[in-house]
Amino acid sequence: MFAQLAALLQNLVTQTASAVFPVQIQMKIYAKAKKRAIICETKWKDNDRNADLRETMIIGTNEFSVTKEVRYENTTDYFVRNKHSYRRK
Repeated sequence: MFAQLAALLQNLVTQTASAVFPVQIQMKIYAKAKKRAIICETKWKDNDRNADLRETMIIGTNEFSVTKEVRYENTTDYFVRNKHSYRRK
């Protein structure tokens, strides 16, 4: 069931995102930890500057997190703009 949910989420993200803006999506599977990571990357404007935006969603059996990272044009490192983490007790 976990794999089906992750596949459904990836399809939903891909269809929705591609309709709004060009996005590159990767999916990583961490089998031992029972986690999936969906990584979306696109060109964006942040604080009126051209930037690359990377959003990473990690879906686990008892956790979910979303991290938004930004890399400005002509720089090499991403910095974390937002991070939201949720854990089931």
